[in-house]
Amino acid sequence: MTKELKIGITQSGIKHAAGDPDPDLETQFKMVKESGVYDYLDKTPAESDVEEYLRCSDKYDVPVCAGGWFYTLGKDEELLEKNIRIGARLGSNAHNTQIGTYHADGHMVTNEEVADCYMRVCELGESLGCLPTFEIHVNMWS
Repeated sequence: MTKELKIGITQSGIKHAAGDPDPDLETQFKMVKESGVYDYLDKTPAESDVEEYLRCSDKYDVPVCAGGWFYTLGKDEELLEKNIRIGARLGSNAHNTQIGTYHADGHMVTNEEVADCYMRVCELGESLGCLPTFEIHVNMWS
């Protein structure tokens, strides 16, 4: 069985040149569609913008298959769960979950704290069809 490799673009990358201002949302979806290069958009919008993303996604046949966010343990657990739910509403199948080095109270997060967070949101994501993915960035450790 062969699977087709899907190519996505993060919303902040939808420009003609790096210094250009961000186009409005509808123009971004149109640019992605007209490029013929990308299969989906990668974005976690604010909850108040979800309906507009759904409208543009449907109009231009460009799904929002993934999203992501940076989180601080001890502060952002509710935000993480909210963003997994937003992703599920958009039809995303993945939410790139990036945990910062330090807990909200200032201590370096432990392996156990990270594992507990991952297990909790994996269960939520599995139940909604939007699985969290977990990533480490070098800039989060400095």
